[in-house]
Amino acid sequence: MPFFSSAQWFDVTPNLDAELVFSDFHILDEDIIYFFGTHINTINNYRTGLVLKTIDGGQSWDYTQIYYEDTDEQDYGPSIRGADMFNESFYAMTCNDGDVVIFFEDSLYYSNVCAFCDINDITILQDSAIVLGANHLTTYDLGVNWNSIYTIGLLDNKPFFRNEDTVVYTSTEEFNLTEDTYQKIHLSTNKGLSFTETNLLTNNRKLKDVLYKNNNIYAVGEGGCFVKVDAELSSYDEINTTTNLDLYNIAVASQNNWFVCGGFFESNSIQNGIILGTSDAGGNWQSSTFPMVIRKIKMYDPYIGYAISEEKIYKTTNSGGIDIFSLNEKKQNAFPIPTPLAPYCIPEAKKKNTSITYKGKCCGKVMMKK
Repeated sequence: MPFFSSAQWFDVTPNLDAELVFSDFHILDEDIIYFFGTHINTINNYRTGLVLKTIDGGQSWDYTQIYYEDTDEQDYGPSIRGADMFNESFYAMTCNDGDVVIFFEDSLYYSNVCAFCDINDITILQDSAIVLGANHLTTYDLGVNWNSIYTIGLLDNKPFFRNEDTVVYTSTEEFNLTEDTYQKIHLSTNKGLSFTETNLLTNNRKLKDVLYKNNNIYAVGEGGCFVKVDAELSSYDEINTTTNLDLYNIAVASQNNWFVCGGFFESNSIQNGIILGTSDAGGNWQSSTFPMVIRKIKMYDPYIGYAISEEKIYKTTNSGGIDIFSLNEKKQNAFPIPTPLAPYCIPEAKKKNTSITYKGKCCGKVMMKK
């Protein structure tokens, strides 16, 4: 299989004079992109939630820092783990220790869903419902009340996808008689009222991400695993991605334009990151390597896309086939110092205390800003 390697992505990370930890981002249109993460002052180790915004495709930036109110540390806030956006006036973030922060019409609302749970996945549906994690805790009132639509018995770190009607999640099943490990994909097209499922024998490589698009299910995982499954779950194709690095995220820009990212991390801090792109449904791949694992990738169309490592934001404007060196000189004058927006403070609670049940245990109280 042909394999192409070149420098295809360029760094557009703004300089905030602090350590940045990126966890998620969303592309609203060609130029408006939001990035979510944590801002850490390395001198005094103060931490705040961070929302970065660009309205010109990364040429200039605004940022908002999210604080907790009435803490001993003046600059203290949540670590953002995942986010989803409905539009610029409505987005929501999951944070450490089960916190959820909701931005709605220029105000922030705060819920402590579970004091002992780290929830990564969050989805805003078209009906404005916010769904958390694989167990599908849902709120219709900005976090005052949470209810479970249904429980599929998954830990939050299991791959799953959710939109208005379709739910896809993966699980691992071991068969002692054959010593094989099957990756199982579960699909529902009726909001989770019922599921169909299929087994994938992927050489014992666990799946890391799953996506439903164009009436197909796409999944990526360990050792370069890439699987495409038809919507009837009747057959699947395992695509050769030309890499043995673990793949963590997938973006499908069109029927034949696929992008995957990931890398390899060792305990001694040695890392290798990778982005792979194909324009012919896996027949040929272009590859870019990075000094750190690439955590997420999203494409606006087959040509314009963004990716994040823990510390960096990368951009492509030509389906990955752009010369990074020719853009470095332009970059020095193209990205001015970010302009901070007014910081948001989250009050510690006071409007309503409502106990909720999560995985059968009482896990905290819901709190909402007045």
